[in-house]
Amino acid sequence: MSTKITPYQLSIASQYIGIRFCRFSRAMQQSARQSTQPPLNWFQQVRVEVHVLEQILAISNSIRTIMQVPHMANRILSFVTSQNIMAEALFLELRDINVFKVWSAEAQIRNTGMMPNMWWEDGKCLPDQYVSQSIAEIVSEAERFFPTVEDGTEALPLLFNMQQMPTESIQHMSNYCNQTLEELKVEIEVNHGVMQFCQDRLGLFDGTPKVKEQLMETWDQSVCCPANEKDLC
Repeated sequence: MSTKITPYQLSIASQYIGIRFCRFSRAMQQSARQSTQPPLNWFQQVRVEVHVLEQILAISNSIRTIMQVPHMANRILSFVTSQNIMAEALFLELRDINVFKVWSAEAQIRNTGMMPNMWWEDGKCLPDQYVSQSIAEIVSEAERFFPTVEDGTEALPLLFNMQQMPTESIQHMSNYCNQTLEELKVEIEVNHGVMQFCQDRLGLFDGTPKVKEQLMETWDQSVCCPANEKDLC
């Protein structure tokens, strides 16, 4: 993957992290209803996930865009960072949160892939290298989670807060979109040229039935009229 991260890729990664937080929160609510113990060291794991989200937001800011954080992720981010909340208090907050509430622009794609490192289900911890993942690795993981997005069947909306973004940032994104459209236009023209070339090559075989028919006639004549009898035929 290219080291250049696009706004669309950041949006995909953000929505992926949002879904991770939703699934984690549902697991915590089930734990509360069943009066079972939450996963071991769960609060530390949440802080790691929050750190990953903060990386995404930092990259977003560096390219002059303002990310609209998914609803569930935004709540947890606020609890963990702004209020300096402790584990017990966060557990109580998560117990009553509506995990199905989302922003109108959030992902509604049902066809998703496997989500790795679901520590809240199997009781394991996040791998040590998870917190040190590059943004490119996070984006790659997110794109694999949305297979229909990766193959172009579906598209995710851009999760950016246009109302709060300065004019120059919006212009920057507009320029990026125009550049992407130009690149797609070039790619389409190249593909059209390849298709035309293949069509021309296939056209060479259009006369094959006639050639075959002529060969069969020649064969029949040679069988019916051997060379030594040719003058008699």
